[in-house]
Amino acid sequence: MLKINHSIILFFLVLLITSCKKDTNPIIPNSDTFLYPLEVGNKWEYDRHFATFNYRKKDSIDYPRYDDSIHYYSKIVVEVVGKKTILDSIKASIIQSFETSSSMRSFWSEQYYCNQDNGLFLHGHRFNIGGGNGLPKLINSEKIIFKGKEFNSIDEIIQSLDFILPKAYSICSDSIIYNNPPLMVLAYPIINSGEWIFRQSNEPFAINKRVLGKENITLLSRVFLCHKIEWLYDLNNDNKWDEDISVVDFYADEGLIKRTFFVKDLVITTIASPDSNGYFDSSEEIILTNTNL
Repeated sequence: MLKINHSIILFFLVLLITSCKKDTNPIIPNSDTFLYPLEVGNKWEYDRHFATFNYRKKDSIDYPRYDDSIHYYSKIVVEVVGKKTILDSIKASIIQSFETSSSMRSFWSEQYYCNQDNGLFLHGHRFNIGGGNGLPKLINSEKIIFKGKEFNSIDEIIQSLDFILPKAYSICSDSIIYNNPPLMVLAYPIINSGEWIFRQSNEPFAINKRVLGKENITLLSRVFLCHKIEWLYDLNNDNKWDEDISVVDFYADEGLIKRTFFVKDLVITTIASPDSNGYFDSSEEIILTNTNL
């Protein structure tokens, strides 16, 4: 059986959903003046749903004893708790994220963001490594192979896509892991088809972000016209964006409204079948349930 052992909720960047539809009077983000809402006291609450599914065997090999799908649920609270001067002169907003699961295990993280004229930047973060609630983990004799790399769990894959440490970082006496240079989470102004670098190819792989356009999202009896922004990954550094990973964020004036994550063709290996014992896909969705701005 799979068991729970989590590492990251990390990106506070996640907020809402329910359905998408057209509306005659949506709340429209102003691309010329949009700033991520970093006022102290802003608070968001979310439901997180993670799933692995589409388990299938390779050739005639019997697949492991998993059900066709496995689900994991947790709740996330995100809050702007204050301001802090970091690196001597940067006045950053402190955003704390706290995640709890039905097993009552928890994960805590803290990020340091700053709105500048040209974008929203992530300067650093810290979190309780190894103490979190968790996503399903394989038994010790099994590994996951994705993009030619070996992982012990889905958690490790999400870590590599979100908060893998670049070559240029520093850990100071306050235990904050600083990004050098800081990561551009959003580029201002947000314009259709706009694209920017999130991580360079040597850190340790390239990540870009691209604006796909706008989309109506309905929830909490409101309609939000959101900027739809996708993450682009080149995990094997072949100068081609990977087509088996999809991460999409939806932003409105209230912040990041929704995040979806999908990765396909994950490979399970065992000692008996080191090349492949089968394949599966994985998805994640984080939904806003309450907000106080």
